[in-house]
Amino acid sequence: MEDIVQLNQDYHILICRLCQAAVRPGSSIELHFRRQHQLKGQVLKDIKNYYGTLELADPKLTATPEDNSQAIQYLTISKGYSCNACRSLTTAKDNAVRHWREAGHSIAVAAAVAEEARWTEVRLQTWIGGKHACYWIVRDDSDSNGPSDTADTADNTSQSAMDELIAASQARLEQEDAVRLRKGDLKEDIDRDSPWVKRLGWLRAREVTGRSAGRQEDEEAARERLLLRRLGESFDREVERCCWRLDSVPTETLQWLNSISSVTPSGVPFGRKGKEESMSQYKSVGHRYLSFCWKAYRIGRKEAFERWAIRFTDEQWSLLGDVAEELESDRAPSSHDSGFFSGRERQAKDKEEEEEEEEEEDEEDEDGDEDEDKYQDDGEQENNGMTSPLQDALDRAVFRFIVASIKTHVGGNVYMNSLLCFCAALGIKPRPMGYIEPHLYTGLLAAMVWWARLFFLEAVFENQPLDRDEVGVEAVLAFEEQHRAWMCMGTHTVMSTIIGWMAYGKGYRQKMGGQPSIRWSEDGEGLFHMGEYIDVEDFTRTLRDEVVKAEKLLDKLFGGFWHPVSKKINMGRIVDNMIRLGAGQSFTSNPKNKWLEAGPAKVIRLMEASIWDATRVRWKRQRVKRWLRDLKLLRETLLVLVHTWGGLPNPISNLISSPGVVLAERQLGLARLYGDPG
Repeated sequence: MEDIVQLNQDYHILICRLCQAAVRPGSSIELHFRRQHQLKGQVLKDIKNYYGTLELADPKLTATPEDNSQAIQYLTISKGYSCNACRSLTTAKDNAVRHWREAGHSIAVAAAVAEEARWTEVRLQTWIGGKHACYWIVRDDSDSNGPSDTADTADNTSQSAMDELIAASQARLEQEDAVRLRKGDLKEDIDRDSPWVKRLGWLRAREVTGRSAGRQEDEEAARERLLLRRLGESFDREVERCCWRLDSVPTETLQWLNSISSVTPSGVPFGRKGKEESMSQYKSVGHRYLSFCWKAYRIGRKEAFERWAIRFTDEQWSLLGDVAEELESDRAPSSHDSGFFSGRERQAKDKEEEEEEEEEEDEEDEDGDEDEDKYQDDGEQENNGMTSPLQDALDRAVFRFIVASIKTHVGGNVYMNSLLCFCAALGIKPRPMGYIEPHLYTGLLAAMVWWARLFFLEAVFENQPLDRDEVGVEAVLAFEEQHRAWMCMGTHTVMSTIIGWMAYGKGYRQKMGGQPSIRWSEDGEGLFHMGEYIDVEDFTRTLRDEVVKAEKLLDKLFGGFWHPVSKKINMGRIVDNMIRLGAGQSFTSNPKNKWLEAGPAKVIRLMEASIWDATRVRWKRQRVKRWLRDLKLLRETLLVLVHTWGGLPNPISNLISSPGVVLAERQLGLARLYGDPG
């Protein structure tokens, strides 16, 4: 609080350190800091409660200090003029000249005295400025000359006040953004009116259930993070185990698995993803789903339904209980990979062989010392790569839960299903608040479809031999029957719904990304865009004029410094994307473009001399109004340019041969970045 306001003990006057002037007592204290400096909240309350109760002198009524006294700390020191014929003091030379003309000093004296000797340059202070200013002369205790020191002091005062204004503006913008993200902006028309969002029903589901809370990653305790990591590791082990089944079934079976039809198999067999990065990304979606269900289980079945509208089946909830029981076991699992190569029978057989070997070794070692050194506690493993009983039970529970999540029918409200509810959570974009576009969302759905098919294949062939030649006809026919029931379109299942969303997303991308109808005229001087004739030369000239107009407005908004500023911007370093990323997002919000220093600071610094009164430490209101009017004109010009440029068919864009057009288009975007004074 002392960096904002200070009490002068000698005169009992309150001094505002932000504008370096005295403040009148009483209700004027709150009014000054609220109106002049936009203070609010606890800071303003503390100032009012503390200084409002003190007996303070009124700077308008109190006597001024004696001339040539020491300067009062925290008050502005101004360059001024003292009349040599009387004690008239002023900070404006014009006032001093007018004073000699109107004061009635002796004409003889005026004639005898040179103009320069009629007044003396001095350093002045006043409690308050404006029409109530009452100056006194203060002595110069510094080694430097008075005017230079006065200028430095004024510059420092202005700089400090400007820094505080910029910091307050940026903090306010960040606070407003945080509030919007916390509440959720449900009125973003671009997202709200999107046919993609309407088709998937995200808006209705989110408004009813507040499902965005379901995907928030609250900071977990160390133990819970460990449990979730173990859950993800278990999922990874099951994915690796199930991948071995791909080499143990006929190719035609894999073609059926990769098909969404119950009539025709796919021409391409289902298989592993070629890149390790793709596998990791696909697995990460499975991790998120298990974490989502785990958090729902922790709050309880009833609470999960009331909060997120998730309805687990009895089988799913029971299997979640098995997962929780194994996951919360006090015994820590080994970090070794499971080493699974086949189904559960192979693993059970290996365990029986290990138990027989242990019995033989126990018979040979009567003391049991060797056995004690060689084997760990129950639930751990040796360095042979095999799964511990603890991991085996957890992996088995995870596998069965994933299969139970896949083999589920859905009705009208598909989002009551746990897996589809998770899909809705995946579709929510937290910053800025909105919904994920189809080209990003369908990739997440593809990941779910991939590991769902993998788990489904293992569930059907789990008890079949590893050798492909030994797989019987009955098993293959049973798989086809199960596939028709659970994994195809039109079955009212989880997979049928997800596949339908993917198909709609693909069609939506193709529809929205299509090129407009366009053809050249016979003479080559124009073209027909959606049936309308456009003269290329007229269009090019008009667009160039708009670019020139926008650049002139830019230069005005940047105080005549736009040209040198634009030269310092490395256009090749800017990371941009031609695909729409959502409401409120552009290349300016990309973290890779942080070096651009988005915010109001740059333009305010460049315009400071014309819009900021350094002496009185306040805005020049008329100049600011003109600046905002120019900004509005620029935005109107940008609306034309951005719309025209973004909607151009390729032939027209190639004809705009002005070398500065493309550069100007990006620079106009930068104007929006730096063009808001906050």
